[in-house]
Amino acid sequence: MDTSIRATHRVSSALPLNIGSGERLATTLAGGLLGAYGLRNARSRWPLAILGCALVARGITGRSPLYKAFGISTVGDEPADVECAITINVEPARLYTFWRDFENLPQVMPRLKEVTVLDNGRSRWVAKGPVGTAVEWEAELVEDHAPELIAWRALPGRAQVWSAGEVRFRPAPGDRGTEVHVRIRYDPPAGRVGQLVAKLAGEEPSSQVADSLRRLKMIFEAGEVATSAMRPDQDAEQGKQPWHGQAGLTERAREVGQ
Repeated sequence: MDTSIRATHRVSSALPLNIGSGERLATTLAGGLLGAYGLRNARSRWPLAILGCALVARGITGRSPLYKAFGISTVGDEPADVECAITINVEPARLYTFWRDFENLPQVMPRLKEVTVLDNGRSRWVAKGPVGTAVEWEAELVEDHAPELIAWRALPGRAQVWSAGEVRFRPAPGDRGTEVHVRIRYDPPAGRVGQLVAKLAGEEPSSQVADSLRRLKMIFEAGEVATSAMRPDQDAEQGKQPWHGQAGLTERAREVGQ
């Protein structure tokens, strides 16, 4: 038996399978590309080639000593759930009308660049991705009960990351306006590891949803988003936002808010 095969067999026997199929495929492809690039680059040929081979081996075996040391496994990851709620001092119908027009949502979701309503309950979403990239997907409306519930989901085969969500508008006790409940379910791109990295970077979906609800509350109650409520990277864009200046709200939001 070849030495490399025996070594791989020993690693496979000693470590549990702890890398999910999606991550294994991505790791194998990245390792192959890195190794090929290294072999063509005379200056850093062997370091890159060795690193590429290590990534390919990691992807093929599906086993990671580092994951084992930290008790991490991305095998059979379940979809992640995000639930957030907030009370806004306006009636449910106004909030429902604003949210139902998905093209309004970039006003309260900083990571969302654009939403285009298509037809038959479908819409195209464009969000800010890492390193200046854009992430696009199409979604369909699955439930619409005015003024209580809106539910949507990404269309299979037309989304890089599967997701589904719903928002409920309920009268708040004591005539205090509306309780807005948002629930989103999605497949993390890199499983639990991806969730951890996003959390450490301040880009976890739960934080983004909570931030969006705070913005929605500020827009409808105060007419603008307070600068102190934004993260530093968002503060520079305050002047570019459609609610900035005059009455704070966009024309569409002012119409809904009346």
